[in-house]
Amino acid sequence: AALESPGGTSDPPLEPDDRIFVRNVANWHERATGRVRGEAVRPGVYAIPPQGQLASELISRFGGFATYADINGATVFRPSLLPTRDTSFVNALRSGAREVSAEDAQFLKAHALAQGNLSTRLRRLAAGGDPGADFLILDGDLVIIPTRTGSVAVYGAVRRPGAVAFRQ
Repeated sequence: AALESPGGTSDPPLEPDDRIFVRNVANWHERATGRVRGEAVRPGVYAIPPQGQLASELISRFGGFATYADINGATVFRPSLLPTRDTSFVNALRSGAREVSAEDAQFLKAHALAQGNLSTRLRRLAAGGDPGADFLILDGDLVIIPTRTGSVAVYGAVRRPGAVAFRQ
């Protein structure tokens, strides 16, 4: 009860020589986690329920996006979407071959669509709070939020016209 309302009437003050016993929770270190890197207010590793946690809930837990977050570049990586073996496509790439089997091409296309779908849904959720875009963050998922890099176009009577990096 003391943990529910710290400092309340059910939270007695500690006295010298008091003893606190904390019970062991079996396998506490084997919990599901989601990782957040980059331009989040509080990046880090977050414990999530074994069945997953809604992306909107995780966003509120890590405090939202930092000032220089590039929400359009945010990406969700899901380990289960990565190939578990080297396909003939990967082997062909390593050997310099240009042809791939139809099966490998189809697999890679499905993999790219699934990976892109999660990232697109995260962007829609972050940009407008679209509840239909919410999805489950699963154990091992990694959310990467890159830094926004602005640019200013410089043209005219200058030595090197073009885009120049800009940060407020």
